Amino acid sequence: MIANALGFIKSYTDLLNESLKGVGGSLTKSQKAWLAFCLTAMIFTNSINWKAWERWSGGRYSDSALSKMLRKALIPWDRLLLASTRLIISRYGVKEGVLVIKDKKYDGYFNGQNLIFLLLVTDKITFPVGFSFYQPDPVLKEWKDKNQELKKLNVSKKERPEQPVKNAKYPSKLEIALDLLRVFFQNHPSLKIKCILADAFYGSANFVKTASEMHGGVQVISQIRSNQLIRNKRGLLA
Repeated sequence: MIANALGFIKSYTDLLNESLKGVGGSLTKSQKAWLAFCLTAMIFTNSINWKAWERWSGGRYSDSALSKMLRKALIPWDRLLLASTRLIISRYGVKEGVLVIKDKKYDGYFNGQNLIFLLLVTDKITFPVGFSFYQPDPVLKEWKDKNQELKKLNVSKKERPEQPVKNAKYPSKLEIALDLLRVFFQNHPSLKIKCILADAFYGSANFVKTASEMHGGVQVISQIRSNQLIRNKRGLLA
């Protein structure tokens, strides 16, 4: 399997394994070979598709065997991204950058979920440094949909069902984004972050204040909403 991998990817997996050891994990020889094969196949097929990778390998590796390695192998996935991030920061000599919060937009949700990413933007490279799944609270979503329907029918608030208590099993996008920032700052304390960027959804006062305080008062910039006002240097609202 390793023979099918590109040279620079073999080097990367070797370096990644060394970085992984620094955060309390390691890859076996077969795990490194599998990872190197998958990364190479991804480049050549421009896809993440077990069947396509099986065809690209000329049938040497079945899609079931490749996917089984992902599902069954005891790979320390929770530490792999951290190890890779530290490796890239070290290899590129990154000292500072800007953090960007993005959530993958869909027309709806795939299996009720979508992804929230944390990106590090530097003058040398831009890459993801954290991600998490967001899934809306099904009970709360059902209430919101029903509440909107009743509003359209001019049903008064006191006659509409009360909002259900928030389920802690379904954190909001704002809570997820703050957790991604917290973990990043915890894992990379020496990296200087010049500012945090996010779209208008993350422009609430509480989010901005909390995110800023995580990194010594770092500036948090979000898009302005249509119903928000800004104060210029003269103290005038616009």
